[in-house]
Amino acid sequence: MPHKKGHEDKWGSISDARKRAIRAEMLKRWKQKLRKKGAAKAAGGDPKKAGGTGSMKGFGLTKKEIEYAQTVRKTQRKKSKADANYVIPGTKKTKKSIAKTARKTGSTNPKLVTAMSMKSKKKGGTVSKGSHKSGAKLSAAKAWYRKHKAAAGGDAAKLKKIRKRYKHMTS
Repeated sequence: MPHKKGHEDKWGSISDARKRAIRAEMLKRWKQKLRKKGAAKAAGGDPKKAGGTGSMKGFGLTKKEIEYAQTVRKTQRKKSKADANYVIPGTKKTKKSIAKTARKTGSTNPKLVTAMSMKSKKKGGTVSKGSHKSGAKLSAAKAWYRKHKAAAGGDAAKLKKIRKRYKHMTS
């Protein structure tokens, strides 16, 4: 329904409920990304490399819905850059305070911090060649190895990858 005479609604084919669902999912994935960044910093990794992209892949969007999501993101980015106190519609807090809370939540979650510390340095973790040779780091690597080996079950391909990674980080 056009709100101006002669104005055609570009997103008319997307229902209001679906638009809300898309925006809510975008916010959820953005917060998830920031929690991972907070955890990476707490683990001693590089938060700039952590968290991924916050992509909407796997949510089952149509081409029109993808365009809608991109427009929403672009608008929010532009408005928050212009106004430090910009509040994302549907939330009561500023974008900045939501981000701060999400990072703090991630940094205080021990499970997430441990998981992020066991990622490679390229992904914001602390693992590189020989990074877990001795002491507490070696025991953390052993715990990671046991956990992943148990989770892999009898999958030979997964077990091979786990052994290779463990050897890489401990030697």
